Order: sequence, then structure tokens, then C-alpha cells
Amino acid sequence: VFSEALEASGKDPWLGRTLGAWTLEALLGEGGMGRVYSARRSDGGFEQRAAIKLLRVGLVGAAAQGRFEHERATLARLEHPGNARLLDGGSTEDGVPWLAMELVQGQALDEACDESQLGVAARVALVARVCDAVAFAHAQLVVHRDLKPSNVLVDGEGEPRLLDFGIAKVLDDERDAALTVDGAVPRTPGYASPEQVRGESVGTASDVYSLGVLLYELLTGASPYVVSEDSVAAVERAVTEQQAVRPSRATTLHAPARGTSEQRLRRQLSGDLDNILLKALAKEPARRYASAAGLADDLRRYLGGLPVLARAPTLSYHLSKFVRRHRTACALGALLLALGVVAANNYVQGLQREADQERAIAESLQREADQERAIAESLQREADQERATAQALRRERDGLLAIGRLSDARRLALLVSDAAGPLWPPTPEQRGPLDDWLTRAEQLLARRGEHGATLAELRARRDGGDRSQEVLWWEEQLAALVTALDAFAADAPWGDTLAAVRRRRALVDELEQRSMIDAADAWVAARAAIAASPRYAGLDLPPQWGLVPWRVDPDSGLWEFWLAGSGAPPSSDAPDGDDRAGRMLVDDASALVFVLLPGGEAQVGAQAQDPSAPGYDELAFADEQPVGSATLAPFFLAKTELTQGQWLRLTGASPSHYRPGTNSDFELTLAHPVEQVSYAEASEVLRRSALVLPTEARWEYAARAGTNTPWWCGDDPAALDAVANLADLSARDGVGSTGWNYAPVLQRGHSTHAPVASFLPNAFGLHDVHGNVWEWCFDQAAPYRLALAPGSGARVIPEGAPDGDTAILRGGAYSNPPVRARSATRWSAPRDFRSNVAGVRPARDLVR
Repeated sequence: VFSEALEASGKDPWLGRTLGAWTLEALLGEGGMGRVYSARRSDGGFEQRAAIKLLRVGLVGAAAQGRFEHERATLARLEHPGNARLLDGGSTEDGVPWLAMELVQGQALDEACDESQLGVAARVALVARVCDAVAFAHAQLVVHRDLKPSNVLVDGEGEPRLLDFGIAKVLDDERDAALTVDGAVPRTPGYASPEQVRGESVGTASDVYSLGVLLYELLTGASPYVVSEDSVAAVERAVTEQQAVRPSRATTLHAPARGTSEQRLRRQLSGDLDNILLKALAKEPARRYASAAGLADDLRRYLGGLPVLARAPTLSYHLSKFVRRHRTACALGALLLALGVVAANNYVQGLQREADQERAIAESLQREADQERAIAESLQREADQERATAQALRRERDGLLAIGRLSDARRLALLVSDAAGPLWPPTPEQRGPLDDWLTRAEQLLARRGEHGATLAELRARRDGGDRSQEVLWWEEQLAALVTALDAFAADAPWGDTLAAVRRRRALVDELEQRSMIDAADAWVAARAAIAASPRYAGLDLPPQWGLVPWRVDPDSGLWEFWLAGSGAPPSSDAPDGDDRAGRMLVDDASALVFVLLPGGEAQVGAQAQDPSAPGYDELAFADEQPVGSATLAPFFLAKTELTQGQWLRLTGASPSHYRPGTNSDFELTLAHPVEQVSYAEASEVLRRSALVLPTEARWEYAARAGTNTPWWCGDDPAALDAVANLADLSARDGVGSTGWNYAPVLQRGHSTHAPVASFLPNAFGLHDVHGNVWEWCFDQAAPYRLALAPGSGARVIPEGAPDGDTAILRGGAYSNPPVRARSATRWSAPRDFRSNVAGVRPARDLVR
């Protein structure tokens, strides 16, 4: 509406409008993204003026609005005297975003310098202060990316103020890339770095380059490059291919605007400023100053007459700088040497003229006294200068300490992120990274006392009446940092604390001792037996980190292993005490046991249409079709569902609804299966123990155990009474819901889930594949027409297809009738779904 009104009337419809607390008064300027108006506060609170930036009406879209919101978020982080502050922000009733910034009354940097005819030193000092503001932005991990004279205003006090962070890049924010992927990044070609022109990733070195161009033009009045034609392409070619012209050789037609002559300006630029500018304008980012603070430091060294870091530290260079700083003392030294020569000559001549000798000696002594006084005065001046330098160094140190405090908050966040992600699972490869993490964590916590002392000083200043913005801001930042450090240092064995990672590091050594050293002989025997077993077709199984060989199951003939760190070694009900015989027993402390399943051809799915075709099952559902197959490689699968005790030992948590102490009507133990775990939570917990969720193909292959009937025990539901915990008459008379579909042919005495391994195992030695709790599988919910990957049997999702937010569970639960617990039955649920009928049976890939 306002865009059409503007075109029709030629008048600006925004003038006089009120946005939030601000009334627009005059147009200050406009660009490709929007317009900037001067405004006054009109809510009656107090008198204040601001600059209001409005996104162009025609650009109100997701991308442009994203850049605008990005600029607002960036400005909110940059509270520094050298940056224009963000005061307010919002959107109009038409959906046009706006933001209110501090209204800086001033001139563009180059115009202010030329109008005041500032000399070289004054211009250098101004740019050094601009560097301070840019360095602060870098400390907040923000790169400006559009530094140029029009984005730096010099206010009435002569202080530079940095504007327009509209295309700033946030170095630790992935959203920043999304704001520019749909088109070219806005920039000013003459001030853009070579890597920015080439469209490469930019960092703080890019801003250092732009500062170099800005200073070059302020000092010489010319561009660093010779451009053959007036076009953007020509400028960009020059920036990426030409070497910058040495400033002292550039055109100096603008010397009068710098309060000097052409010849004198060339002398001033020659030497230190040549080297400083050429270092800042280096094509390779690594050859520039490491930071804007480094450039500012070298500029101030130049202003103080000290050797600059951009020049080679030769003896002659340092000697010349010393002489320039101590001209009087050096002159007096030379004079003293000359007087000594004169005195010696007078002494020789005095041998002939004794009377003249006394008079010459007296005059020489008087001159020496004068020289001593002059030297003393010179030394005093040098001492005063050294004190001033020390004060400047202390101020610089305080600034670096402030940056260090902010960096420690970032270091803590990175430590916590690493502890939660890449430092799992506790395998031998993690020894080095874990040791490095612990060193960095201890170094960080060693500075906790320093941060605490600074926080106490800030609070004392606040309580003493100093409530300046700087004191309150730093108090808030340090309070948050100290609180986070204290939580990080807490003696908590779980989570991402220092104590938890120390425990994880000790676990690496413990697992190695148990599974590799103590079990070395057992692994030799198991490896030979597996290679010779026809069940495994010559499989060569090297020792598997964290697993300990247990036995060959006397019924299934398959090898079984237990997971070190998950509980006590397994036992059986063999009367002679030989754990390698008999049926496995599970109690609260038992470790998780895995069965090594041989590879083979897995039938996946069922169909109810053709009795003569593979996979026929009159109870089959539509989502189980078409019937397919997959060639599976050998893999490990847990003999039972993961128990509550094993989950507790792996995570320190007990999420289950039915857990010990929660119900007095029936006994619950830690040998019951864990439930109330989501797909995402189960996947992460298993990842941290080098385990995975089984694919649907692996799960159905294991559940069928070589059978093709609805249940591994046959096609008669009554046979399930000995092998499955389902919705039977006991559940109906216990905690069962009126909505459950009960099986009157079953009654095993369990109202909820039963302890694992309470029912008979299948031919692979696996318990509870039917009933008890549903078991999460790796695959997302996808149709069976998609192919299965050889080896793992994972469902192959077409490239570019969306990542589904639902996953598959298998096996049925204590609340289901037999038809829902068939080998082919599938149930899909959201990945964040939690229920007292949803658990997990871990799998593990072989490491060859």
C-alpha cells in the first residue's frame, strides 16, 4: 500500500508515521536493502533521537527479512563505544521489519578527515580507534564484511563510530550461511578482500584487509590498485590479481587536504606506513595481521615512534627508531664526545701554555656540569615516557583479559559440546582426545579463581554505587561464567562434567583390561572355534573391544558374549555350576549378553493373498507387503531386551514407568526391560557404548530364527503361552486397560512386562522376541517396495527424500494380542515417542 502511494504521489508515506515509540521525521538515506530515517521518541517517556532503518517494502520476503533480522541480532551483541548501539526493533502492522539505532551526528570518515585537513598521524590515530571497535566485534565472533569510509562516522567529539552490520558474518552461527546462499553477498568491491571477491569463506582477516584499504585511501587519497576501466569486474580483477601499489609511490595530489606538501607526504608514508599497509593488504589471509587488534597495535607503535612489527627487526632499523625517540640524548652524547676531543687537544697545548690550561679546564668542567644537567633532564623525560607506555600496556592488558574472559565462556561451551558428541564411545582411539580434553578442562578451571575474584570486585563496585553499563554487563557475564564453571567442576559422574569425562577415560582402560587383556585366552579359543564352526561358514572374528567371550549356547549352538561395563558376568542354572551349560539366568546386576548371529538370507514381510507364495500369513497386514529378502552379514544381537539395571549402569538414569518401588501390587525388579525411552534417546545411549539399533531386516531374521510361520513357535497362538508375555488373562485381572484385546488362551501371571528371559528362547537363543515390550528398530517408517541394503538390511531411502520423523518398533508388548506380536508385525511411532510398552534390544556390528 505504501509502495503504491509513494509511486502515485511522489511523497514519502513513512514520514510522520510512528513505529513503536518512534516518530519518523526525515529521510537520511537509502540503499538496496531499505531506507534510513531520523526519528524522535514520542511515547512521552524522555527525549531521545534515533536512526530508524526500514526494509524496502518490495523486499519483504523470507531471505531479505532473514538478513534484516540477522543485522538486528548482530547489532544487539555489539555494545562498544565505537559501535552505533541498537536501541529498539520490531515490525510494522504491514509486516515490514524495522530497527532503531543510535543516531550518530557526524561525517563520513574520509570527509571529516579532509574537511579538517588532518595530518597523517591524526588519520592513523582515528583508524586505530576504528580497529578497536572492529576487534571488539571479532571478540563477539562477528565479522563486519563491509568496512568503508561511509560506514564510519566521526562524531562531534572527533570519535569514530562504526555503522551498518547488515552483512556481518557470525563465525559460530550456521544460520549465517543460509542468509546469503540464495544470491551474491552484498559488498563494496573496492574494499572487499580477495577471498570475499572470490566468494570464499571469510574470517577476521577479511576485515583486516578492508581496514588496510580504508587507511590507504585516507593517507594517499588513492586506491591501492591501478584499474584500467571503471567497472566492478575490473576492480575485482585488480583486487584478486594485482599487488597493491606502495603507498609512498601512489598519487599524492591530495597532499594539501592532509596539511602537507606532496614531497613531505611521500616521506611520511615511506618506511613504516608502507610496510603496515602492505601487510594488511596481503593477498593471503595468513600473511595479514592476525587480528584487527594486531593492526591497531602496530599503528600505535608507529605513532609512538616504536619499531613496527610489519618491518624486519634489523639492528639498523631498531637503532634508527631509538635515535628518533631520544634525539636530545644522542645529540648530547655526540657533543660530549666532541668536547672530550677538544679537551684533550687543549690539554696537549696546555703543556706549552700552563696559564691557559687552568682556564680551559675550568671552562670544560662547567660545560660538563651543564651536560650532566641536560642528560638528567633527558632521562627524566624518558622515564615519564616509559611510565606513560606502562600505563598504555596496562590498559591493553585489561582489554586482553576481557577478551580472555569471553573466550573462556566459548571454551567451556566447546568442551561441553565435545564431551556430549565426538568423545563417545570410550574406545582406544579416544585415549588421546580424552586426555587432551581433560588437559583443556583443567586449564580452564584453573582460571575459575581469577574469574571469581574479578566478579567480587565488580560486585563491590556495584554495591559502592558504580552502576555503569560496563560494570553491570561484565557482572552479568562473569556471574553466568562462574556458575557454569562450578557446575562443570561438580563431582557428578554422569553428564558432560569434568568428573564424568574422567570416569569415561578410566572406562577406556577398564574395558581394555576386561575385554582384551583378561579375556585374551578366551578370545583365542573363541576365534578358532568360530572359524571352524559350520554355522559361521569360516568367519574369522578378531577380538571385539568391550565384548568378553562367554560360551556356545547348548541349545542354539551359537556363540554368546557379554558386554563389559554393563553389569556382572552372566550365569546359568546348570546344576554343576558350569555357566557354559544350562539356561541363562538374569538378575538386577547381570550384564548384557549378545548372540553372534550367522549371516544369511532374511525373509522380510508377509502376505495374505497367495498361500503358495513365500511369506504367506493369513493374519498379514498391508504394510508388511510386498515380501522381500536381504542378504545379511554376521552381526551381534542382544539375547534379551535391555534391562532397567543395564540402562542404569550405562546412563545413571531410570526412566521406566514400571520400576522397583512404584507399585505394591506386583514385584518389579531391575531385571525388567527398560521402557519410556524414545528412538532418539535409545540411539544416543547405544552410540555411546558402540552399539546400534537393529535394522528391521536384522530384527525379523533374528525373530524368525529360520522359521516362516507367524510366530517362531508355529501358527497356533496357544503355543505362545510358554514363549511370550502378551495381553493374557493375568493382565486383564491386573493393570490391563478395558481397551486391550486380550487372548483368553494365554495366562502366565504377569500384569505388566516380565523380567527378561522369563520365557523360552527361540532357535537362536533369543528371549522375548514376541511380547513383553515393543523394540525400536533403526529404519524410518518406509514402504516395503524400497530396496534393502546388502549386509545390514537397512531400508534404502532414495536420495533427496525427506528424513522421516517416524521409526519402526517390532515384537509387540504385554498389552497386545498375539496378532500384534507376529514376526512380521510393524508399528510406527514418532521418534520422540515414549511409552511404558516401548523398549530396546541393542545390536552391534562386527569389527573386522
